[in-house]
Amino acid sequence: DSVRHDRAAMSRRASELRMEGMTLKEIGVRLAMEGYQTRDGGIWHPATVSALLQSLEPALLARRRA
Repeated sequence: DSVRHDRAAMSRRASELRMEGMTLKEIGVRLAMEGYQTRDGGIWHPATVSALLQSLEPALLARRRA
């Protein structure tokens, strides 16, 4: 299994899972199952997932304005 650290890919995947209706906890479990790791290699806590999703929002807003 390869470890995934691509933050943009993690953000997109987390966003996809959120749009499917998953909770933050469920998203964290799924990201870990798919090989994505947190920045420090720790556990995906709901707060960590929330921060990841929030980091994606400015990029989405910028695209909508363009």
